[in-house]
Amino acid sequence: MKTNKLGAEGVQTEQGGIATIHFPRFADPNLLKHAVSTRWGGVSRGPYLSLNVSTKVQDEGLSVGENRLLLGKTLGMDLGRAVWMDQTHGDKVMKLDAANRPPKGGSLGEGDGMITNLADIPLMVL
Repeated sequence: MKTNKLGAEGVQTEQGGIATIHFPRFADPNLLKHAVSTRWGGVSRGPYLSLNVSTKVQDEGLSVGENRLLLGKTLGMDLGRAVWMDQTHGDKVMKLDAANRPPKGGSLGEGDGMITNLADIPLMVL
């Protein structure tokens, strides 16, 4: 694993060909694990070259799935259980709880942020 300090207190980590950025001042890593993925690593080709994890573009579904597996392995998370929202670039914050949790992960609908009281559920912003 290779680690580089970035501006704005960010730390870039490269592991298994995947690069992510985290911010140590954001939260105690024992309470909240977080990361920003980069495009480094991954299996997508063409205009989506590298680590595309979005199904909202014309990338091959198998490539997106493999990229999510690679990113999840790097982060130590099961992204197959991840919950996300379809970002609209507005101000809607969505609440994820036991009543509206997609059983196998998936979208909560349109919004721009998420909060939850559930443990061990990866939240993704794409």
